[in-house]
Amino acid sequence: MYPRPDVQGARFKGKLGMSVRRSIKTALGDRSIESVIDTLPADARWMLTERFIATQWYPLRSAGVMLEGVARAIGRAPLELAQQLGRDVAVETAGRAGRTLLNLFGNPQRLARYLGPMWDQLYDSGRIQADYDEAKGVLKVRRTSWLGHDPLLCITLLGSIEALSLQMGRPRLISAARTTCVSEGASRCQFELRFDSP
Repeated sequence: MYPRPDVQGARFKGKLGMSVRRSIKTALGDRSIESVIDTLPADARWMLTERFIATQWYPLRSAGVMLEGVARAIGRAPLELAQQLGRDVAVETAGRAGRTLLNLFGNPQRLARYLGPMWDQLYDSGRIQADYDEAKGVLKVRRTSWLGHDPLLCITLLGSIEALSLQMGRPRLISAARTTCVSEGASRCQFELRFDSP
């Protein structure tokens, strides 16, 4: 058993952790997870070796290092892998029933209303605010005060919002981008998602 790091800052809940591991295993394809684990720093290895239990929380420290290591091992860009991981986690945690409801009743206005409560269920710090400009078809999402901030983990949120938006029937998602990030000196991270006309 690899030693767990000294925990500081934010954590995510166990169900999210299980989804993260499954997404990474999918990304590995033919590569064995053991071969990737051996290339990671010791304080990041536990994230791919320890059993995640749905009722527990897990620290975010070293998650960015883990993502970089996995991306390097399979020859993918870290930001691309992080965004894909965010997509995978959103789809899995929504479940079949959730995806059906999104398809039938989901829209950017409802997504803006419920993103904050969804975030609170998955993490123990940070705040999400979102609003949708119907005239412009733009959903803006702002995240502040997240103790576990890391540029790669930040981009997983973009992937998750993108995946949820793609499950909606109408309007259709056109683009999704991170426009500012705390790691680049901004006061908050901001994402903008553009939709076609309803």
